[in-house]
Amino acid sequence: MGWAPPARACDPSSWDTLAAAPAGASFAGEPSWPAGAAAVLDTSWGAPENLGPAVNAWDQNCEGVISADGTKLYYNYHHSGLGGQSGIYVSTWNGAAWSAPAWTGVTGGMPSLTSDGQKLFYRAQDGLRVSTWSGSAWGASQLLVFDGTAMSGKEAPAVFPNGDRIIFCWGWDLWQSDYIAATGHWGQPQRLGSTVNTQANEWHPFVTYDGQKLYFTRSDLKIGNFGSPDIYYCVWDAALGRWGPAYHVGAPVSFHNTCSVSLPLDESRLYFGGFKEGGYGALDEWSAPRAAVGPGAFAAEAGAFVPGAGAGAFGAGAGAFAPREQASAFAPAAPGSAAADTWTELARLPGASLVLALAEDEAGRLYAGTYPGGDVFVSSDHDVTWTATAELPGAVRAQSLLALPDGSVLAGTVPGARIYRTTDGGASWALSVTPQDSLTTGILALVRGTADTLWAATTGAARLWRSTDGGVTWSPGGEIPQAGIELVLSVLAPAAGRVIAGIFLGPPLWTSSDAGASWSQGSLADRGAGYSLHRAPDGTYYAGVWLHGSTSGVFRSSDGATWTQTAGAIPGTYADLKVLAFADGAAGTLYAGIGTKASGELVFSTTDGGASWASTGALDGAREVLALLRSRDGALYAGTSPNGGVYRLGTPALGVGPEVRGAAVRLRAFPNPAGRAVRFVLSGAAEGRVRVDIHGVDGRRVRRLEGRVVAPGAELVLPWDGLSADGRPAPAGLYFARLEGRAGATTRFAVIH
Repeated sequence: MGWAPPARACDPSSWDTLAAAPAGASFAGEPSWPAGAAAVLDTSWGAPENLGPAVNAWDQNCEGVISADGTKLYYNYHHSGLGGQSGIYVSTWNGAAWSAPAWTGVTGGMPSLTSDGQKLFYRAQDGLRVSTWSGSAWGASQLLVFDGTAMSGKEAPAVFPNGDRIIFCWGWDLWQSDYIAATGHWGQPQRLGSTVNTQANEWHPFVTYDGQKLYFTRSDLKIGNFGSPDIYYCVWDAALGRWGPAYHVGAPVSFHNTCSVSLPLDESRLYFGGFKEGGYGALDEWSAPRAAVGPGAFAAEAGAFVPGAGAGAFGAGAGAFAPREQASAFAPAAPGSAAADTWTELARLPGASLVLALAEDEAGRLYAGTYPGGDVFVSSDHDVTWTATAELPGAVRAQSLLALPDGSVLAGTVPGARIYRTTDGGASWALSVTPQDSLTTGILALVRGTADTLWAATTGAARLWRSTDGGVTWSPGGEIPQAGIELVLSVLAPAAGRVIAGIFLGPPLWTSSDAGASWSQGSLADRGAGYSLHRAPDGTYYAGVWLHGSTSGVFRSSDGATWTQTAGAIPGTYADLKVLAFADGAAGTLYAGIGTKASGELVFSTTDGGASWASTGALDGAREVLALLRSRDGALYAGTSPNGGVYRLGTPALGVGPEVRGAAVRLRAFPNPAGRAVRFVLSGAAEGRVRVDIHGVDGRRVRRLEGRVVAPGAELVLPWDGLSADGRPAPAGLYFARLEGRAGATTRFAVIH
């Protein structure tokens, strides 16, 4: 495809020279497109896929550019744990996998390529530079000299296909300059118009290899971003001689801390850098295919794709996306007869790559919040069957879940920072509140504090929100000013006035003793991430922390301010370990769920406060444990990435009455399958009245049976005539009978007609 450069005779009113006006000025004669107006949403991309461990290291691998043919990725590779020369590295696609990165010999960052791959533009300490390929290596670089007023701190160059025009970032706006062959200089920079530059921050430009689209990132926290920054693009308008209105690349691509964007010549795949669960480091390189239909398809294994291929080039992986079905049943992997010390994969939730949150309501139902569909799934039979609940409008990530004592469940979403509530087991969700703050774009954590106070950790300005009426209304709960606009990843409110927060890419742990009015930095001063926080029954605080260039693991504290690393190290090093979730076990046991390069052993336990840790076994098919939950029946559940999995450790410990010493409560159905009538035999329960609820696979109750156990451990037979509560015959299918109360026994059976 030939490249015809946009006309140079641009309408002068669409540009601004450095000397003419400061950043943020308005321009006369521009199209009627208000600065900061909501951009057109582009949802033509599938789910992001990590380029894998060959490309990505633990620290920051970002600011990359893909070559026109899609076979070479040039990017900043930084791995403080492995050492090596900092600068620009290149990974090559060999038709099956990406190679390990090789240093180009170029010390700099933010690379950009001409369409023929022969010139490499980049940022250096003294300004923007360019190096030419000699056939075997990149040659000595030349500094780009610009006419006009000096502009120090130019960043993120984006060169046009044949190298005679460049766009770069300066002062959080995008500027353009043309090469003047007669002088060897670049012309005085001109700032792009308001279709590109707004009062928000624009950065990371990329010009497509046909010269017709300008991609960039924008930290626009006021017009509906999905994270900060998000990806936008404008199309060259030849008739007007300027860039047209912006398009917003929406879900599921845009997420927090997007740090680069590029496309090959055929534009079949979008490459970008950023932070997201399912990755290998603080900032990773990702890509997304064009979606053939709907939100697209994704592969289960990172890096398993062909550059330049559309969505159809992917294997089955974790499954293709399909239009959302309300309360559609999903057949999980058969639990089998797992031993008490092994993990059983219960389900891979349809359309999910991440299980971000787990919760259990007062009725014993389990909930799982997922990405990229933003769905919440529920299991009414404690893990046998999972069904999608009613939709959370606009959600891409059901990021946080909180079960309340009144039986309701709250769900916090990204984007939109909406909090939804269900009181009927997920059959319907009502919008509880959207915090009224333009800087808040997501609810990353929901927790209960003291005195019925709820707390929400949010994106944007390191801000928390607080509710004192059960989540009906929310008010600002404090801001960590030194943390800027970083994410609040986790929050604890263990005592009156005391709040502990973990943030991303700043000093990781902060504490407040006055309910968020003021904050003090914890004892861990290095930049890092406070991924997870937990308070054990004995009052000890635990935090899963990564410190940039130093260490990673579990830290503990008695006051939330002074933190020390636990003496026993979870296997792995800071270079490949993230501690993402905690859960209490029985008899002082603490579980820690991790993310690591090596899949398999992802949950470790300690019984001595962290002095030693032991593996709980492998979670086959998972790479990260993003959520842990210990249910009332004593089972431990894990939500994972990148397979959208839910796992259970061992088998649930069934509750029994105090008069039954060590007996197991059992609930059996006879016959099974049944023509219609079924007898349920209950054994091992305490004396007293009991009830058994019969549910369909959609989680709805069909019938309730009641009876009385006459003596501890005595058998009770409860017959069911096959009729639902309204007197109609229950249709053929799979059903679940659950003994309500402390015992919590469940059995499943089939009805055939």
